Amino acid sequence: MPAQDAALRYDAFTIRLHWTFVILVAVQWLGAQFIDFIPGRPAHQLYWSIHITLGVLLALVVAAQLWWRATGGARLPPSNEEGWQRATRIVHTTLNTLMAVIVVLGFGIVLARGWTLYWTVAIPMVPGGSRHLAGQIHTVHEWLADVLVFLATGHALAALFHYYRLHDGVLARVIPSLRAASQRVGAEMRES
Repeated sequence: MPAQDAALRYDAFTIRLHWTFVILVAVQWLGAQFIDFIPGRPAHQLYWSIHITLGVLLALVVAAQLWWRATGGARLPPSNEEGWQRATRIVHTTLNTLMAVIVVLGFGIVLARGWTLYWTVAIPMVPGGSRHLAGQIHTVHEWLADVLVFLATGHALAALFHYYRLHDGVLARVIPSLRAASQRVGAEMRES
């Protein structure tokens, strides 16, 4: 890959973190939407144990991303026209902040009510915790997760707009294999 192409895409670790976020958020959100359709208390207990475990994994990915951005992750020049740069920065900051808050709230739910993971690992309720408090935290956690998915969907649609309409290589920043195709289509569009 030419040096200029490498400079216009994120490093491999940043790309892995990005797609790990996408997959974990999608699995967590979709699972939470459909859990009520699964009959039986054991299935619910297993689901929530998996949800909590994946939430811990998501917390580790959030921590890894914060560490990587602070110590070595690629920082690319803005991809938008000047008028859109602030909006892009706000959306990225909001997505990252929501992710961190949702993870913290998830821990709050577990600690406020206590939980037994996989029927074996007991997480005790913190002093002052209650199912009522856990329910209140859960409401905010769930609402913010919906907001996160809404914004992430808009983010994905914007990336697709860049790819299919603007042909500017923005999507290739996180999917390097698209670089050649995007450049080829962009050149064809400019010629016609």
